[in-house]
Amino acid sequence: MRCKHVRGKLDAYQSNELPPQVRGQIDEHLESCEGCRQALRRLRKLKGVLEAAPGAPLPAGFAERVLQKARRRQPAAAARFSLNPFRWWLGSPAGIRFAAAASLGIGLALGGLLGSDMWGAAADVKPPADPVAVYRFDYLSAAPDGSMGQAFSLMIAAPGKAGE
Repeated sequence: MRCKHVRGKLDAYQSNELPPQVRGQIDEHLESCEGCRQALRRLRKLKGVLEAAPGAPLPAGFAERVLQKARRRQPAAAARFSLNPFRWWLGSPAGIRFAAAASLGIGLALGGLLGSDMWGAAADVKPPADPVAVYRFDYLSAAPDGSMGQAFSLMIAAPGKAGE
């Protein structure tokens, strides 16, 4: 491992947050690198100083004041959030509304142009060929009455008429 990689992981190393394999690699590196060992000693010393430092005292009633402000702001934040698209539309800047309307218009126009050849195609649809003959399912015709084979044969031979 390189020193840059090891030094980036020293905090997790000294906190025992690394997997055993990575920890072993760092152990091997620390045995041969004095610079990284010094960096680890400095990190441990810094951690000790920070843990020993007294925390700043909180003013009396601090937690209660924070909770009161949070409770007062909560309904206002909930009122601002809405899934109503018309509220979003009216609250959006004009540029965003124009871009959204233009995108919708262009999408509808392109969809109409690309799908225009399909409009007349519905009248020109030829009935499908007999699937029993096309896919050679004629061996199912000898299936006994009420069998799955007969049901399948009826279903593919005459779509929509199987239940009749």
